Amino acid sequence: MMHAQADADKYLPIFVYGTLRPGQGNYDRFVLGKTAREVAAMLPDHAMFVLDRYPCITDDTGAGDVIGDVLYLLPELFPAVLAALDRLEGYTPGDACSPYLRVRRSVRTGEGDGGEPPRTSLAWVYVAGEPALLRRPACDPVPGGDWLAYLAHEHS
Repeated sequence: MMHAQADADKYLPIFVYGTLRPGQGNYDRFVLGKTAREVAAMLPDHAMFVLDRYPCITDDTGAGDVIGDVLYLLPELFPAVLAALDRLEGYTPGDACSPYLRVRRSVRTGEGDGGEPPRTSLAWVYVAGEPALLRRPACDPVPGGDWLAYLAHEHS
């Protein structure tokens, strides 16, 4: 029974909030053409900050929502894409000292075309690891948890 749960965990969708969002550079490099679908989503109770010109998020109860997208990867491509994303994020499974950690979180997806109520589902999310958390006090926060809005404001 444990094995079935591990497989179900492996194939979770991935919540992205920065350079992996549709239209951003790493989306084109790593996931373009490899998703079954993509849905706008929010990750509650997390805060976003800027780490070396990139967004980073951490658990922060009451901080509000992080805005992003849930990517449903094509199952046959999932293991290879997930491994590539782990490398991109500097995540080594089982290493708490990775700059980013891949963790399971509950995300909310909005109304569908049929006006369904918002849904909550589990997704993989890359959050700040210990090295990033230690540097957070010196980093700029991203108000509203929306990296694309932050970039638009920075370049306006």
